[in-house]
Amino acid sequence: MEERKRTKELCRVGEKIFARNFRESIAYLQEKYTKEEEWKKVEGMLREAWEEGKKGGKKSPWLGILYSHISLLQRTHEFLFLVTEENLVLDEEPVERWGRFPHFFERYEEDMKKVMKELERTYPRIQTYEENQVREACAPYYYAGVRGLLEGRIERLKRFCLGGEIYFGRYRGEGWILGKEGKKWKGKN
Repeated sequence: MEERKRTKELCRVGEKIFARNFRESIAYLQEKYTKEEEWKKVEGMLREAWEEGKKGGKKSPWLGILYSHISLLQRTHEFLFLVTEENLVLDEEPVERWGRFPHFFERYEEDMKKVMKELERTYPRIQTYEENQVREACAPYYYAGVRGLLEGRIERLKRFCLGGEIYFGRYRGEGWILGKEGKKWKGKN
């Protein structure tokens, strides 16, 4: 099988396997996040970033929760919490903090082990670059899960983000303003 075709096939089959496991995983995560102490960990990270931005003189700050594929490939699974002025492209001194959402990416790693184990039965000698492509193909499921968690608690988040917006998206890419059904945002930061 040609190298590029094989990688595409691995991603397609891997994503199918991943989707089968994801229902169970998202149910597990929803149960975890019904517990107040789990949600408080997330809220605490976001609040700290927001307050640091306010102390830094941001008048109408926006809070960005941004994922990076490098973090995925390095398996740190951190998000960048970015506090900027409304026009984030022109903000020369954004406040940046990194943090992890508890349980999400531990579960992602468990799911990926299942995917790779099943793929290895059919496709011999999977290379690191191929595994990374499969990981990247499956990651949007978890990013959507994090976005859903935040959307579900947007009113609570807005209590401490008064006067600003909260958006979720890809680092140096596009995102969505949370709490504004489907409103996209495009940025360079």
